[in-house]
Amino acid sequence: MTRSRQNPVSRLLLGCTLLSIAATLYVTRWGFSLPDTATAKHAANHSSPSAVEQKLIFAAGIVEGLTEPLEVRFELSGCIQEVLVQEGQLVRKDDVLAKLAPELYELAVRKADSDLQTAELISQTLAMPGTGRSVVTNSSSNFKNATRTVSDAVEVNSNEQAIAIGQATSAELALQREKIQLEKTQLRSPIDGTIIECAMHPGELTDPHERTAVFRVVDRTEIRVRAWVEEIDAMDVTIGMPAVAIASGSVDRRYRGTVIACASYMQPKSERHLHPGEKVDVRVREIIVKLEGGQDLLLGLPVEVFLAHGKSSRATRVSKSFKQPPASDFGIAQESR
Repeated sequence: MTRSRQNPVSRLLLGCTLLSIAATLYVTRWGFSLPDTATAKHAANHSSPSAVEQKLIFAAGIVEGLTEPLEVRFELSGCIQEVLVQEGQLVRKDDVLAKLAPELYELAVRKADSDLQTAELISQTLAMPGTGRSVVTNSSSNFKNATRTVSDAVEVNSNEQAIAIGQATSAELALQREKIQLEKTQLRSPIDGTIIECAMHPGELTDPHERTAVFRVVDRTEIRVRAWVEEIDAMDVTIGMPAVAIASGSVDRRYRGTVIACASYMQPKSERHLHPGEKVDVRVREIIVKLEGGQDLLLGLPVEVFLAHGKSSRATRVSKSFKQPPASDFGIAQESR
């Protein structure tokens, strides 16, 4: 009975002895020891700065052109006669995009021209000597009555000439107005850009108050990204920061850029990218990133923007959909350790 009681105790002592031996061998062979404080400080002071520079700030963005899309529509009512461009076509400023049927406006110009010629003829006729109201002087009984009659006639004639000149001027302005209206039957591009939407077809009726028949033109000479940095990193974003944009459909292509504008205020988050775990009840700061190239990107395409920050961000959020771009994508030279 004593032997059975001592058996568990012996096993416990044997286990402790074996554990002590294993710990001794581990310390002896692998040199396990606590790091020296001075050595740790030296390693921290001489660590590569790329480890700090690679800390990134994440922002969701949308691709856009140099300008926001401009809506171009006719200022007049009428029937669309011809559409001269199509979506995706490059246009220059003042290129004709579409035409309205001009017949009614051409008739208005001809009528205004006829009215002008009539007004000018009346003005020239009244300006000739001896015209105007008849002056009766032979029936006057004395010289005073004759002088008064002549002066009244001269005054009436000058008033009629002034009226005729005014009518001619009004007719000339009316003609200019009708010519401008005729010119507006041709819809012209206000900028150099690309047609991204064409919602007009020949034979359709258009009205300046409707928003259906419209062209949308955007300047693609420079590609930008409008991005939104969440409030926890908003104070760390500055103009001139290097950035890298990654499109959802082509993760292998990375587009370098630079922050060229930062909003001076915060706003509620309105753009959503439908990523898992995306927060919507936050405020964001809007920034503009100018890309180097990116002409192959589609306008309105959602992109992931990573901003290289020289300091440790208070909370660096990186999208789980992509790996963090290396420092070389930002033009940062990594130091060899």
